[in-house]
Amino acid sequence: MMLHSYQLNLLSVAQEEPLVWPFFMVMTLFGLGIFLSFLDTIGGPIINTFVAFFQNAFHALTKRPFTFYPQWNKQSLPHAKRVFLFEQVHYYKFLNTAERKAFDHRVVKFLRSRDFIAKENVVITEEMKLLISATAVQITFGLRSYLIKEFSQILVYPRAYYNKVSRRFHKGEVNPNGIVVLNWEDFYHGIQIPDDNLNLVIHEFAHTLAVQRLKNRAFRDKVFVKLFDILMRSAASPDFRQDIQQQAGFRKYALANNMEFFAVATESFFENPALLYKNQPKIYALFSQMYNQELMSLYSRPIHPLTNLAHQISA
Repeated sequence: MMLHSYQLNLLSVAQEEPLVWPFFMVMTLFGLGIFLSFLDTIGGPIINTFVAFFQNAFHALTKRPFTFYPQWNKQSLPHAKRVFLFEQVHYYKFLNTAERKAFDHRVVKFLRSRDFIAKENVVITEEMKLLISATAVQITFGLRSYLIKEFSQILVYPRAYYNKVSRRFHKGEVNPNGIVVLNWEDFYHGIQIPDDNLNLVIHEFAHTLAVQRLKNRAFRDKVFVKLFDILMRSAASPDFRQDIQQQAGFRKYALANNMEFFAVATESFFENPALLYKNQPKIYALFSQMYNQELMSLYSRPIHPLTNLAHQISA
């Protein structure tokens, strides 16, 4: 009888042992995360290809982007500036706490890497710098090459300005020598209506990504490079641009050339992804994978309350 009881106890122990596997799975995933973080930090062509392969595999299996923000010692924005972004930037409202922490870090890095130059007596405030930087970070938030370091100067006009070369008034432009030109009036008006497919900073920084792709052979985001090149080959055809422009509901400026098509389509993807998906699901899917962001899922979330990170840390 005692032997039988002892056997039952052994059986009970044996039945509990398989429950150990979740611990090993968690530790394996944690180790993979540390490994990927290390790879992302040191970079390099072979490593970039490996990360791109993992990103593609993850997307193929889950139909979702693989988002990983490995920066160590993340730098935070003051709470007042986070409140300002929450009130002013539609995209920022839908990020969760962890995503906002990574977003804030990138905004700080972007701000520190730019020279903002006032033109025609405009007064550039810290709030203006913050809004421009946050909007630029928005479009690169799924990318590893997010700083776009080649474009270190941002010229800000008060309103549309006269360009002596083209002899026309411009709202904004990108100089391949590392300069982005904006006008505050049109940019600020655009972000007040988050779904009108008009956002000057998104448009111009889409151009900077295109120029960076063409000039910088060390571009770290291999998936972006691959899909951008495919899109550019197709968009080089006026017939393609016209068909997609009509089907997707892009504004007619997308017909100008393949680069303007890309910038206008980027505006539509970030401003009104649901409408783009409804009108042209294949273009939406391409941009979703290219920018590594699933915006329909993001904008369908409930708005996440803003927390005071400094208070959490002190607590």
